[in-house]
Amino acid sequence: MVSRKDGKRSASGTPEPPAQPGIERARPGWPTLIPQRLAFMLSTARVEQLQFSRAEVRNYWTKAVRKARDAKLRGQSTDTALDCAYDAVRLACTALLAAHHIRTKGGGHHEATFAAAASLGLPGCDELEADSTAVRASRHDTDYSPDFASEADVLHATEWMHASLPLLRAALISVDAEMGPFLEASPPSGT
Repeated sequence: MVSRKDGKRSASGTPEPPAQPGIERARPGWPTLIPQRLAFMLSTARVEQLQFSRAEVRNYWTKAVRKARDAKLRGQSTDTALDCAYDAVRLACTALLAAHHIRTKGGGHHEATFAAAASLGLPGCDELEADSTAVRASRHDTDYSPDFASEADVLHATEWMHASLPLLRAALISVDAEMGPFLEASPPSGT
């Protein structure tokens, strides 16, 4: 007989499914449960489990902060500002996933990045996928049509960026408090 975390045993000797939704992680040292939506994404190969070092997580975060600064540079095109704001949040989500040893893959990996980060169930991150939809649509329109991003598109994207990055930084620190001093704060809005 094998004990479950809640102390119950199965008749066959194999662990019964955990009481809460999710599947058990395969690698030692990882949190015990993967949220159910993320488990589905793993089973459909939208994401994969990989080992990431703290340095790699910090590098993704640093890229996000640099993109956030770039989004606010004066004199650049609206398309570039929109792309930078979008990339800042996407890279911050990538850092959060890397801290959980998860990487997205395949077609639609940008959408999967937001969905996987939202599925982690961390405070402030549950709306990442829904909130990213309008910015992803604006970015898609400017990349694949002759239209340019409007000032309103850029304003929406930068407001979303400034709201999301502090939440994602806090989520990263909640995963690994030792990273806190090494994660540069995102630039404040208006700079």
